[in-house]
Amino acid sequence: MLIVVLTLFYLLFPAFIMYLIRKIPVLKKVGPVIIAYLTGLIFGNIFKLPSEANQLQETICTIVIPLAIPMLLFTVNIKSWFNMAGKTILTLFIGVISVMITVTVGYIWFGSHINEGNKIAGMLSGLYTGGTPNLAAIAEALNVDAETYILTHSYDLLNGVIFLIFVIAFAQRLFNLFLPAYKHLGIYQGETEKFDEDYIKIFNKKNLKNLFICFVVALLIFGMAASTTFFISESHQMMVVILLITTFAIIASLFPKINTISLSFDFGMYLIVIFSLVVSSMADVSKFNFSEPNLLYFVMLVELGTIFVFAIFAFLFKIDSDNLIITTTALICSPPFVPVVAAGLKNKEIIFTGITIGVIGYAIGNYLGISTSIIIDYLNY
Repeated sequence: MLIVVLTLFYLLFPAFIMYLIRKIPVLKKVGPVIIAYLTGLIFGNIFKLPSEANQLQETICTIVIPLAIPMLLFTVNIKSWFNMAGKTILTLFIGVISVMITVTVGYIWFGSHINEGNKIAGMLSGLYTGGTPNLAAIAEALNVDAETYILTHSYDLLNGVIFLIFVIAFAQRLFNLFLPAYKHLGIYQGETEKFDEDYIKIFNKKNLKNLFICFVVALLIFGMAASTTFFISESHQMMVVILLITTFAIIASLFPKINTISLSFDFGMYLIVIFSLVVSSMADVSKFNFSEPNLLYFVMLVELGTIFVFAIFAFLFKIDSDNLIITTTALICSPPFVPVVAAGLKNKEIIFTGITIGVIGYAIGNYLGISTSIIIDYLNY
C-alpha cells in the first residue's frame, strides 16, 4: 500500500506544483524544477522511507529520463542546430580542459595527502567528464578500495546537490555580468525559444491524443535503445542507451507529423519535474561521512571549481553563459540532468547541445580517468 501511495505522490505531486505556479505568480520565478528538487530533499529526509522504496525510486528514475529525452527533442529543427555545432566542439574541449586543470590542482593540494590519491584523481577525471558508470568502471579497473570508492561517491552526491542549486538558481545571473548572454536561434520548430512553465495544460482533454502519440513514439524509441543492453557490457550501457535514444529522437524529428506534435516538449518537462522530485528524495543527508576531509575538499574543488575555471576560458573565447552552464552540467552531472538545468535557465535550445556533450563525455571518461591515474602515479616515482 505504501508503494502505491508513494508512486502516486511522485507522479501526481508535480501537477500540484504546476497548479501552485499558476495560482501564485512568485513561484513562477522559482520554477517547478527547483520547487520539486527542494520538496523531494525535505520529504526524503523528514520521512524515513523503507528499503523497498529505493527500488521504486530507482525504477522511476530509470524510466522517466529515457522517455523525456525524445519528447524534448521531437520538435527540434536539427538543421538550425548545426549552426551551433562548431561552438559545441569548442565548449566540450574547454570543459574537459577545465576538469583536468581542477583535478591537477586538487591533487596537488589535497589528493597527494590521501591514500590512493592518484586513483581518486583518475576516478574524478572520469566521473566529471562522463558520469557514475565511468566512476564505477575506473574504480574497478584501478582496483580501488571499496571504502574509498563509497566515500568518493558520497561526497560527489553531497556536492552535486550544491552544484545543481547553484547552476539552476544563481549561475546565469552571475556569469551574465561578464559573459555574453545566449542568443536564441529558433531551433524549436514553431515554438518560442523560452520555457513556458505552465506545463499543467498537458492535462487538458483536447491534448490527450497528441500526448498519447508522443508517449507511444517515445516508448518505442526507449524500447529499441534498451534492447541493445543485451549485447553490450554493463559499464557501457548508459552511454549507448542515451546515445541511441538521442539519435532515434533526432531521426523522428525529421518527420513532420512528429516534429509538429504540440506539447511534446511540455510532456517531457513534466517527466523532468518528476525526476527532480524523485532523485532529490533519494539523498539521505544523515548518511554522509565526513571522516576524510581532504577527500571532501578534493571532490568539492573539482566539482564546483570546474565551472569557475571554465568561466575564465569562456571570457577569453566569448562563450555565452548558458553554454558554459549546460556544458559543465553535462560533464559534472551527466546528460540526465541537462534538461533539469535547461529548465532552470529557461532555455530549451541548449538541451540537445548538453546531451551531445554529455554522451561524448561518457565515451571519453574512462580513457581520461585511467590515463590520469597512471600519469600521476608515474610522476610520483
